[in-house]
Amino acid sequence: MLLRFLLLIPLAWMSIGFAPSAHAHKFAISTGLYSLATTNQETGESLGSIGVGAYQFQYSVRILPRVTAEVGYFLIFSSGLAGLDSNGLETGLSFYPMGEPEAQTFRDDFVSLRVSEIWRPYVGAFFAQRQVVSAPFAGFGFKAGTEWVFKSPWLLKVEGRYARHSNPEVSPLSEITGNIGIGIEF
Repeated sequence: MLLRFLLLIPLAWMSIGFAPSAHAHKFAISTGLYSLATTNQETGESLGSIGVGAYQFQYSVRILPRVTAEVGYFLIFSSGLAGLDSNGLETGLSFYPMGEPEAQTFRDDFVSLRVSEIWRPYVGAFFAQRQVVSAPFAGFGFKAGTEWVFKSPWLLKVEGRYARHSNPEVSPLSEITGNIGIGIEF
């Protein structure tokens, strides 16, 4: 129950309009590499899978200066760990230390100027729920990345992530991913 509540807070915040309408919303799709690792509780054997097959869909909105709230869905398709598939919802915050996370628009009587930083590095933290095979996991993670605005409103997004998920009945699951994708501001 707490998991569902934590995942829905940013979504509710974004949907009922607490973010000013002048602020950009972003949608991004990315793909990349993954590494999943856990330990078999019965044998103590390390199990893991590394490969290409991580996919992410993410919606974000600026909620404070230099801070965005995100909600997304993450998928990992692998042939390792007996055909392990991992998927689940996640929510988090990102901080942009070098500037604003979206283009700024300045207006005068006869002129409108839209200024966008080309590179937008960020760091963040997230809470994620994962369904791995038939076991549910939940945990926190950290991420760092950058957005490159190559042609407004389009951007290229590169991100590295680490998360540690747990389940009381099985060993913790470590997840490392590196994604690259495309996004749009609207």
